[in-house]
Amino acid sequence: MGTNNITSRINSLCEQHNVTVFRLREILTIPKSSYYKMLNEQSEWRLEYLIRIADYFKVSLDYLIKGELPCDIDYKKLEEEKRELKEENEQLRTFVDRYTELLPQVKDLKKGKHKRK
Repeated sequence: MGTNNITSRINSLCEQHNVTVFRLREILTIPKSSYYKMLNEQSEWRLEYLIRIADYFKVSLDYLIKGELPCDIDYKKLEEEKRELKEENEQLRTFVDRYTELLPQVKDLKKGKHKRK
């Protein structure tokens, strides 16, 4: 296995997910000495650690080891859907914030109506 390519892909995934390689080691409970040897290309990546890393980043072992992405995934479409979901999420947050802001006023109005009767 080309450890250099594996290491560069792991570094790239860490950057994309805003996690340091050091934090990744902690999260996946990989022994320090083994991890640093693999990162520094002093030893081959162990399959069990590659599986943990692939699972964590939700990528295939093929990608980690060979750099091959699955052919049946339309990444442009996924990015577009991700952007749309972020927009919808922001709209929902705005709605919830406005609802939370207006709720006390609605309760006060209801109390006022009940007092008139």
